[in-house]
Parts: sequence; structure tokens; C-alpha cells
Amino acid sequence: MGNGTESRKPRVLLIGLDSADAELIDAWAAEGHLPTFARLRREGVSGRLGTTAEVMHVSAWPTLYTGTTPGQHGMYHAYQVRAGDQAIHRTEPEWSGQPPFWKYLDDAGRKCVVLDAFMDYLLPGFKGARPYHQAHERGVKIIGATAHFVTAALDEGPIIEQGVQRVDHAATPDDLAEIGRDVERLVLARAVRLFAEDRIVLDGKRTIVFG
Repeated sequence: MGNGTESRKPRVLLIGLDSADAELIDAWAAEGHLPTFARLRREGVSGRLGTTAEVMHVSAWPTLYTGTTPGQHGMYHAYQVRAGDQAIHRTEPEWSGQPPFWKYLDDAGRKCVVLDAFMDYLLPGFKGARPYHQAHERGVKIIGATAHFVTAALDEGPIIEQGVQRVDHAATPDDLAEIGRDVERLVLARAVRLFAEDRIVLDGKRTIVFG
């Protein structure tokens, strides 16, 4: 550590891996393929997140960051039907009946930054379920991902990093999804590194990234 670190407040890093195969992660970490991740687990605290409903696993994430049950926060799925409206809508953060833990940290005067990576960058025309099947049917040529800060508006926070990968007609929907996951991993890793190295400056609704 450099000079002056003794006076710095300790930092807490919470990482959530969505749709990750826990068995593979355990094996790769043990075999030395994920040294940084293995060190984080060894020197910190880790565990597997149990789903809060048999098939509605999306509700586990708001349960994690609000500390409440789905019946209390009301976020059962990424797409929901609202009272008085039969249409299916993308779930909005403001629908939650409970505040996330970072709101309490913010109220207490503690700096808290939330990073998110989402998969619909460069796929604006494909709404609803099975976006990669829709993308395959339309013959997309580029798959991409964006990492951004989290705000009250879903997927509208200041952008930190983006990445793309060209694809061709031979790619299946499963191929597109796998390519998308690979791009997402790389983009999120770069975003986390930029933040950890204090190379990001917020400028209203955008960011200024150095180097």
C-alpha cells in the first residue's frame, strides 16, 4: 500500500455473478484459472445465492440488495404485469416496495458505487423474451455489451465501457448468446478496473474515462 492509506476508510466490494455455473467456477478457481477470483474468495466471504422462488429466480437479486422477500419488495421477474394493465412491462427499479442497501449507505454519507452490465446494447429493436433468437432472425452483424453506473432509471446510468464483436450468418442463437456473454465479461472487467484505479469522472449523465 502507498503512503496515506492508513487514513483511508476500508472499502467493501460486493460481486454478484448472474447465470454463472457455481460448479465450474469452483473447479476453475481450484485449478488456478481464476487466481484473482480465488483470492477474493479466500480473503473475503463468499457463498451461493439460493433462489427465492422455484422458477422466478430473478427475484433473488432484489431480495439480496433489499434484504426483504419477494412479497415485500414486489420484484418477481424482469418482466411483469402491473395492476390494471394486461401488457407485460420491463420491471422498473422504482416499482420496488423496499429501498436497496446502497440507499442507506448514501443516507449515512458513505460513498457507494453500483456497476451493472447489460446485454441489450446494439440490440435496441429486440424487446421482450429471447432477444438473441430475434437477433438471429434479423441477421444481426454485431453483438455488444455496455457497463454503466446504476441509477433509478433502468439501464440508463452513465456509460463506463462498451464492447462489440462481429458475427456472421453462420452463428446460431446459442452462439450469439455465448458471444454476448463473453463480450459482457470483458466489458464489465474493464469497467471495474477503471473504477478501482480511479480513472472515471462523472460529468452529468456521462462519464469521462482517462486512459
